[in-house]
Amino acid sequence: MGCGTSTSAAASTESALDYGSDTSPCSSDAGGDTHGGRVTRTSSASASSDPMRLSGLSATSDARSLGTIEGRDPSIDLESSARKGFTGLRNLGNTCYMNSAIQCLSHTVPLVDYFLNCDWQAEINRENVLGHDGAMAMAYSRLLEKLWRGHRAVHNPKGFKSALCRVAPHFRGYEQHDAQELLVFLLDGLHEDLNRVSKKPYVEDAECDGRPEEVVAAESWKGYLLRNKSIVVDLFQGQLRSTLECCHCGYKRVKFDPFMYLSLPVPEGKARREPATLDDCLREFAKEEMLTGDEQWRCSKCKDFRDAKKKFDIWKVPPVLIVHLKRFKYLPTGERRKVRTFVDFPGGNWSLRNHVKSPQREKPIYDLFAVSNHHGGFGSGHYTAFCKGRNMSGGDKGEGGGGGAGGLRTASG
Repeated sequence: MGCGTSTSAAASTESALDYGSDTSPCSSDAGGDTHGGRVTRTSSASASSDPMRLSGLSATSDARSLGTIEGRDPSIDLESSARKGFTGLRNLGNTCYMNSAIQCLSHTVPLVDYFLNCDWQAEINRENVLGHDGAMAMAYSRLLEKLWRGHRAVHNPKGFKSALCRVAPHFRGYEQHDAQELLVFLLDGLHEDLNRVSKKPYVEDAECDGRPEEVVAAESWKGYLLRNKSIVVDLFQGQLRSTLECCHCGYKRVKFDPFMYLSLPVPEGKARREPATLDDCLREFAKEEMLTGDEQWRCSKCKDFRDAKKKFDIWKVPPVLIVHLKRFKYLPTGERRKVRTFVDFPGGNWSLRNHVKSPQREKPIYDLFAVSNHHGGFGSGHYTAFCKGRNMSGGDKGEGGGGGAGGLRTASG
């Protein structure tokens, strides 16, 4: 079933989340001051039996130490009557955008395990001026308790929405919003509330200037971790390589920047009934772009504005990859329309080997586990979500909805 019943969604697109099949453990290169205590399990189960273990930087009040966050199937220690994540969210007017995003995120197993089975409260950063004194983390934790440990088929998320609106007034009321906007705000809020860095040092951007890209990328990532270290960084953040090349003198500037999701253009021009693939979308994302006219780049070698070539490439991928399809585009008239090209999502074994430009110790392969769907056009429509349980097979069906392709089940509401 859908996550809501009322018309909703403004300038939204579809989003999908994938697990890296071989990305555990996730290394956490240390750096900078940390905040909070050691993250430990509240479960009595043995860590050695956990199918997913994520290493993270933790600290006591006296000294830093390396700890681990073991991510397991969160349903292992729950009562047999608990809903174990298969819980609908009631629509509060036009809040299906919120419900859809929450359903996808609530099926991200290592993040759920972190909130249900770890001492995450020890990592609340109350000194971070960009955080919310733990308000977002506590509100999300209470919501997960209802979705996973609760016994009701449908939950009213008014408590979570109230907490959200207190820190983000633009979500007040029952107007239409974008599920991607909500998802990104929630992840940003969780990151800042749980950032293990209490004192952020000044870090200069690292640039190549003729040095090996692997060295500069590592410097950039280490510098980023000096200011940002949380469960959100551990799970969701990767690294992009951006290249600018002056068309006049040939000078290149190469930089490496973190990302939390990939916002991919949907290719057009194919036959009406011919689908595109996620690989097609990634190729569109990585296409070289010309900067001319008002968009010229100021070349540091020429000391003047010049036409330039701009390009983005994936350098480092995270354990959990969020893909956002840019379904809306501006027309020359200033109007916006939805790009309705069908995009074929592989249910599993999606390899990014040909798209990731850094040397790979392990193959970057992902399995699809959640999709946020937008139905309708710009300014109107409806959101639903398809989510895959940790141990669901392709033939599994959930109460109130079919299993769908690849074992995805509909999120009721």
